[in-house]
Amino acid sequence: VVYEASGGGARIVITGRIAAYDKPFTLQGEFPGAQVIFEYVPVSSAGGAVDYTFAGGGISGAGNGVYTITAQGDGTFLIEQSTNGCVDGIANSCAANSEKIVLTPIAP
Repeated sequence: VVYEASGGGARIVITGRIAAYDKPFTLQGEFPGAQVIFEYVPVSSAGGAVDYTFAGGGISGAGNGVYTITAQGDGTFLIEQSTNGCVDGIANSCAANSEKIVLTPIAP
């Protein structure tokens, strides 16, 4: 099954397509002035670890956290992630973030 991912959080939009949520997968994010790459590593069918890096507009940074994935009963799945990241070279720039992403099946 191929899934279309869409969602995000405060000032960020997350998109992508994945073939399986029970194997490592990558999604793309975008917030004003920067691109983000999220890399997911499942530890069970219920979730796992997420790492991300971002760059753009003269800044870069990284973060990590955890995510859960739950079936919504209509064929879709909801990813809820909580991360903490920092901008490289900027003191006191670390922030906690949370996003929600829906995986919708688009092909068998």
